[in-house]
Amino acid sequence: MNRFLRRGMLGAMAGGVAGFPFLLTAATSGYDFFVGVIAGAIYAAGVCPARNAYADNMMTAASLGIPLWGITSLIVVPLFSGGHMIWNAEEMREHFPALIEWVSFGCLFGIELQLLSDFAWLRFGPESNPLPPPPHSLRRIVILGGGFALYSNARRGGRKQPGTQPYQRPAAQQPPLDQLRSRMRHRDRFRTEKSAS
Repeated sequence: MNRFLRRGMLGAMAGGVAGFPFLLTAATSGYDFFVGVIAGAIYAAGVCPARNAYADNMMTAASLGIPLWGITSLIVVPLFSGGHMIWNAEEMREHFPALIEWVSFGCLFGIELQLLSDFAWLRFGPESNPLPPPPHSLRRIVILGGGFALYSNARRGGRKQPGTQPYQRPAAQQPPLDQLRSRMRHRDRFRTEKSAS
């Protein structure tokens, strides 16, 4: 079985079981139950199960209850029932019992998801890991330098690579040796004047 399908089914079952007691209270509506089932399936499909992590799973799912409360009780349900979204503190206070129920839903959902995941691991075995990708040949790319770097290296008598000839400037374009020496003296004089100031 596909691991995401397996996790999603476990999450939907845990969301349904955790959401059923809240159908009996007056603070939530039928929309909340279906949102809990769908959110449970999405949450379980996206989280890799760990064995015997009851406290971690419970706290993580409980913290999921806060945004679910905000989305469903403050935005979606009022819009579907013909009202307006709830943005101010006075109206949010009326929905505070729904916040407590969503956080409690998250606690129950986290524990039940962990129980179902451990049961599925014992009954059906661990999840099937995806197959590793087929091996492919590595393409090696050699980046050769050029331009000024190659020219400078050749002028300074860079190391000769096996099977290659070092770059030599044609004789007609080579500046005379005394011209090179005068350029070097000018450069050295400029450096000493700059360092003295």
